[in-house]
Amino acid sequence: MAELRTFLSAALLLLATLGGALAQATVTGSENRMERENARTGDGRTVDGRTEEAPAGEVPAGEGPALRVVTFGTSLTARGGWQPALAQALGACLGRPAIVETVAQSGATSDWALGQMDRVAALKPDVVLVEFYANDAAIHRFISQSHSARNIAAILDGLHRRLPHARVIVMAMNPMAGMRGMVRPFIDGYIQIHRAAAAEKGFEFIDFRPDWMALSQAARHAAIPDGVHPLPEAAARIMAPRAAEAIASKTCRDGKL
Repeated sequence: MAELRTFLSAALLLLATLGGALAQATVTGSENRMERENARTGDGRTVDGRTEEAPAGEVPAGEGPALRVVTFGTSLTARGGWQPALAQALGACLGRPAIVETVAQSGATSDWALGQMDRVAALKPDVVLVEFYANDAAIHRFISQSHSARNIAAILDGLHRRLPHARVIVMAMNPMAGMRGMVRPFIDGYIQIHRAAAAEKGFEFIDFRPDWMALSQAARHAAIPDGVHPLPEAAARIMAPRAAEAIASKTCRDGKL
């Protein structure tokens, strides 16, 4: 009950700050328009309400079998644009093919992710990168922190059960600002819950936020103009090297994944 009262109080305060129900409708409408634009352009990998794997980022064939990576998440993954750069970085490190595929949807919450694990497993990845806190944290999605905690635990357990030999890495993506940041007043708490779930189950965690925060405020605004979604070229530059290091730096030193 205390968590619910805190959640509702924050929601009411934020709605008042944004000018009441009209402002809330504006936020929701803006995100819905973005999702419709994704459907038209394919950036969000959403077609007629269905989700499709993004075109794989792939490097030319080298020695040994391909390393298969699946990125599993929200619009930060579906529209991310960092996957081809990640494949290139991994291939350069490993000296063998790296294939990065995506199962993601704009606007997705952890509720959606619970129904997608078979699709992830069907791609037979060696590594799964997971992010599902961002939309859980949006107050108009009405997903409490305890609800999100149960879901991420079930997602991690489900992936491990289906892919017992795969590495599962939970991610914190980029800082959020502006109106879309304001509707996520407790996002740090959601990130901490997902980080704790990964630690409890022995999985890894990557936090890209310090890399973004190392940019000047002006550079960060230019890289994330809507306050939530980085430009693909910026995401590739900031995130791909860190993700490749997390996945393969030890591999490049000792030749084992």
